[in-house]
Amino acid sequence: MNKLLSTSSICLLLGMLLVSCIASAAADGNSTGYPKTITDGADRTVTITEPIERVVVLNSDIAEALKILGVEDKIIAVTDSVKNRASYFPDLTKKQVIGKWTEPDYEMIGEIAKGSSDEVMPDIIVIGYAYVDKPYGAPGVEKSLAPFKNILNAGFDIHKPDNFEKDMRTLGAIFNKEAEAEEYIKWYNEKNDAVKNAVKDLNLPKVYIESSSTSPKLGELGTYGKGSGLTQQIRIANGLNVARDLELEWPKVDWEWVIKQNPEVIILTKYATAEKLGWDEGPSKDTIDLEKIIAEVQARAGASSVPAIKNNRVYVFDAYKIFGTDGVVGLTYLAKIIHPEADLDPKAVEKEYFKKIGIEYPDTAITMYPALEEN
Repeated sequence: MNKLLSTSSICLLLGMLLVSCIASAAADGNSTGYPKTITDGADRTVTITEPIERVVVLNSDIAEALKILGVEDKIIAVTDSVKNRASYFPDLTKKQVIGKWTEPDYEMIGEIAKGSSDEVMPDIIVIGYAYVDKPYGAPGVEKSLAPFKNILNAGFDIHKPDNFEKDMRTLGAIFNKEAEAEEYIKWYNEKNDAVKNAVKDLNLPKVYIESSSTSPKLGELGTYGKGSGLTQQIRIANGLNVARDLELEWPKVDWEWVIKQNPEVIILTKYATAEKLGWDEGPSKDTIDLEKIIAEVQARAGASSVPAIKNNRVYVFDAYKIFGTDGVVGLTYLAKIIHPEADLDPKAVEKEYFKKIGIEYPDTAITMYPALEEN
């Protein structure tokens, strides 16, 4: 009888403990049930059978998102695009590098996944871009990982504003960090809405965006076309990307075509030095170099007839701030560039963002050049 009571009591206690754990998970907004199924950005179904403890990150946009979710410590390997951004990811610079973000070394990923075991434990996932038409997109990665058992992979084009909320929410679900994802999405949307409200009644200037290079070929200038993240950003900022209808995401155009588009604003995207956040404010070597980039555009044949050049509305912008989880920082800057009269404070949003990821943004760092006059 005592043995029966003891067994019953134990079962009751175990049941109460299980209910308590489930209630605790529900209370903090995070789900912990397995198996769980998610749909990634390439519309692929991914089934997760146990908690993810190891992550291979194929690009810096995903690394940034995982940092916000608080799972940066689960990252065991990265590509060059993460390794080279020590200013953003100081804790990831010593992780194993598994190649370029466009050409990961899948054999190395397989070896890392096995570790000292003979087979891969299913607690690992490889996360990169979704692109269905690129070899480094999710379907291409899946094909390359096929020889290795138990390595999950998912892809997200989180750098595109139209995808951001869904992708961030799905990443939260993968790591049982739904509450953290929702908290960030709320902040992101607040800043996004602030931009929309600030520019909604303003005019719609024509904007040309050029991917800056040290020796630009005027017959092959890189810009951003249909479906690109920057085309989406410019639309939200109430601007009209002159290349928005070009079929490719990253088309090439010639300078004569640009002149014909008659842009009122020209934005030259350039990645700041990876070792630091932004550029050094002037006078500095950075601002001298940025001035040279603008001067090259101003000196092009026929440039004097372009409204953006006539009115000194040519800017260089740090491309690191345009896409991904800090895309709302880039959006606020872009909206201010396109609409200087808008009641927006990009610098404040930028500092707030970096505080969220545990980095103090230097007061002497700049994200665009030249600076805009304050309202």
